[in-house]
Amino acid sequence: LRPRVLRMTSAATNPGYSSYKGGSYWAYGAAYAVWTLNDLAPGDYEIQLRYSAGIDSGGKAVIKAAGQRFEVTVPKGEKDSRKELTLSAGILKVKEPGVDIRLENGGLAEKAGYLLNLHAVSLVPVAGKRP
Repeated sequence: LRPRVLRMTSAATNPGYSSYKGGSYWAYGAAYAVWTLNDLAPGDYEIQLRYSAGIDSGGKAVIKAAGQRFEVTVPKGEKDSRKELTLSAGILKVKEPGVDIRLENGGLAEKAGYLLNLHAVSLVPVAGKRP
């Protein structure tokens, strides 16, 4: 098993908001990003969101993959929104190749203008967890 980095620039996104970039894209409830992985080896992977966020960010991110659903709270960012942060969303159990990873805006926190500025989703193999 090897780690995979799914960059935001290679994701399929909501075409209605395709002209928006960074946090401005994730300001909309209909925002999503999808990656199709036909060659992801079966095993357990920790899902990590790599992002930056300002003081007007935060809310819920929803990840759907291989029939599993993960919901994670994205905390409000700091004043310096250029700093890359990492947030674990849970352990994805992949039983067979051919997985779509879908990240959705699950709702903004109170007074937040956007969810996050997603850089990438990392899938990090969990040691010793291979079927």
